[in-house]
Amino acid sequence: MSINTPFPSIYDGWTREQLISRLHDLEHPTSSTPNPTTSTTQHQKTKPSKRPPKQYDFTKTSCRPIALKLAYLGHEYHGFAGSENDTVTTIETHLFHALTTVKLIPDRSACGYSRCGRTDKGVSAFDQVVGLFVRSVYPAGIIDNVVKGGTYRWEDVAKVSYRASKDEEAEENVATDSSIAPPSNPPIENIHELDYPLLLNKLLPPTIRILAWSPVLPTFSARYNCLARAYRYYFTPSPNLDIAAMKTACQDFLGVHDYTNFCKVDPSRHVSHIRYIDHVGIYSVDEIDALASAKNSSSNSDTKPLIFYVKGRAFLWHQVRCMMAILFLIGSHLEPTSIISTLLSTPSESEGRPTYDLAPEHPLVLAECEFPKDMFAWRFSRVSRDVNVGIVKEVWREVVIKGAMVEYLVQCAESCGGGVEEEEVEGGRDVAVASNSRRREYTPVLLLARAASQQSRLAKLDTKAA
Repeated sequence: MSINTPFPSIYDGWTREQLISRLHDLEHPTSSTPNPTTSTTQHQKTKPSKRPPKQYDFTKTSCRPIALKLAYLGHEYHGFAGSENDTVTTIETHLFHALTTVKLIPDRSACGYSRCGRTDKGVSAFDQVVGLFVRSVYPAGIIDNVVKGGTYRWEDVAKVSYRASKDEEAEENVATDSSIAPPSNPPIENIHELDYPLLLNKLLPPTIRILAWSPVLPTFSARYNCLARAYRYYFTPSPNLDIAAMKTACQDFLGVHDYTNFCKVDPSRHVSHIRYIDHVGIYSVDEIDALASAKNSSSNSDTKPLIFYVKGRAFLWHQVRCMMAILFLIGSHLEPTSIISTLLSTPSESEGRPTYDLAPEHPLVLAECEFPKDMFAWRFSRVSRDVNVGIVKEVWREVVIKGAMVEYLVQCAESCGGGVEEEEVEGGRDVAVASNSRRREYTPVLLLARAASQQSRLAKLDTKAA
């Protein structure tokens, strides 16, 4: 008579020899006889070793030269320019991370990269332009009159980019190099290029936006093809600032001058301090918008921010912040309006600029980068634009809310939290004023100590190198 068991036994399928072996294991626990079930289970749980991720094969793709237009708020970044070994976060750190993540470039060194402006820590830009070669859906070897700039193999980038030929022989060198993929005219109907802004913006922070892209010639350089750059420095009017004096004084910057006294010396580069300023002025927000659209405006507001606008071919390190610092001193009646012409006309080769404090960096914006008229044909998709607008508006909302909170904080500070003002202690006010005067005693710019000159800094570098 068979006995019905509610659950099947694990031993049902074992052979006589396996059952005897199991009994032996139970009687002798130290035995190393393997358990058939355990061994099978352990074998099944063993995971194969992970294979290394498959590398993207760029040799099977083509590339094309393009320009990207960027806008960013630089307050939280350590400047625009970066390197492959960055230890701090820069705009380029995020840009190249996005470019390599979506496989638009193999790496930074292989894409013929160039930048228009090199903004410092905390400085923003709303019209920054960079040039580079990126992956394309078009096959390699397409000629320029079919796809502007043409398409190339990645190994050809070093031979056709601006780095290979910065002179008039660029086009001739490209045309005569037999190792470059021969021009062709393959069918390209129904081919749509990658949406570069949309791809990159998905990986970039909200305060860094790619606005548009444009096809360019392979020899395009965002730095050397730029005709002019314009900066805006935002500041708020106050009763302590003589705006009229600042407007008058800033006109002395126009024309060609030596800006040794209006810059920070870069010891790693031997550059001329001669610079040409094409346009300069102080405007309200409405006036600067009218200036951009070539209209006249007489708007004047005591509450809206003012803008120091300066346009020139190129600028030195911290030049705009130095210019603004001196204008603030003039507006505060700490320096005469003639101080600008004095500093411009008395540069010293043996000494650097007077060691006055720079104007803060956060209000400074690289606002315009001017290029030849027909150099770009900016492109963007509606989806990319709508996504950008939505993200930037969210950033704007956060700033507006914070501004409203700070405005209320000002009211609280003015009312001292609703407390009762105490009577002044006899002599207390005089002591406070005297102490404050001693603490804020002003030293005229021309009497300040001088920074090291470019020559002395270069000499120190040569000494260290030796």
